[in-house]
Amino acid sequence: MDQSELVDSVKKIDLRLERIEQFLPTLATKEELRAQGATLATRAELREESERTRRHSQVLFESLRDDVRIVAEAQASTLVELRSMSQQHRQTLDNHELRLVRLESDTRPGP
Repeated sequence: MDQSELVDSVKKIDLRLERIEQFLPTLATKEELRAQGATLATRAELREESERTRRHSQVLFESLRDDVRIVAEAQASTLVELRSMSQQHRQTLDNHELRLVRLESDTRPGP
């Protein structure tokens, strides 16, 4: 390695070192990490919270399933009533049609 290559290498090292020096102040110290670690949840605490969340979700899903079932039953009941009412209206209209035909035949002048 000649003198110019050595100078280039040292300059590159200096540039890297300057970037590292700019970045270092933003990193946490060991003491800061330890203090921050005390506030973080442990694996056991995370598992516990995950289990609580899962149970709560199951309760919500079961409640939602029950609500959907209730709405479906009400809709089915409404459909049955609607069909019954439709049939009653159809019979009433048929009766009216018969009455009209009779009235029309009674009021027609004879030949």
